[in-house]
Amino acid sequence: MEIESKKVNLRAMRLDDAGHFVSWLKDPDISRFINAHGESVEAQRELIAQALNHHDTSKIFSVETKDGALIGKTGFFIDKKNSNAEFFIFIGEKKFWRGGYGYDVCKTMWDYGFKALGLHRIYSDIAEDNVPIKNLWKKLGNPGKIEGKKREHFFYDGAFHDAIHIAILRDEWLKSAPERKKHTSE
Repeated sequence: MEIESKKVNLRAMRLDDAGHFVSWLKDPDISRFINAHGESVEAQRELIAQALNHHDTSKIFSVETKDGALIGKTGFFIDKKNSNAEFFIFIGEKKFWRGGYGYDVCKTMWDYGFKALGLHRIYSDIAEDNVPIKNLWKKLGNPGKIEGKKREHFFYDGAFHDAIHIAILRDEWLKSAPERKKHTSE
C-alpha cells in the first residue's frame, strides 16, 4: 500500500529499509526521543517482518520524498475494539528536518487514520522536553488536547523524563480544517 501526499510518499516497509533505521537509531539526536527497538539490522528486519504480518493491528510506513529518498518512518498501533491508535513519527534524515516533512506526514497519517481506518482517537506520548514535536503540534493548529502527564516515562540522557499524553479525536481533526469534513463518509 502507498499513500501519496504533497511532500512525501508513505509506502510499506521493506526488509532493505532495516539498515537505514538502524543507522538513524544509532544517532543520539534522533534516538533520544524515540522509544524504539532493533539495534541491529537483523533485529530491525525481524521487527519489519512482524509489522508486515500484523497489518490488522499496526499500519507502519516508510517515509520517502517524492524523488524516492527514504527519510523516516511513521505509523499506528491500533486498538480495534476501542477505535484508538497510538501514532508515531520520526524523520531520520537530518537534512530533511524543519522542511515541512513531519507536518505533511502528520496531516496525511491523521487523514488516513480518521477517514480510511475509521479511527475515533489518535494519541501519542511525547517527551516533555521534545521541542521539535511540540512545535510541530502547534504548527498543526493544536487540534487535540493534552490529556495528562506520565511521570518519568522516558529514559534518555542518563535520567528519567516526563511524557505528555496528547490525543486528537476524529471530530476535532475534521473541524480543524473545513476541507477535511467534505472528504469523509459522514
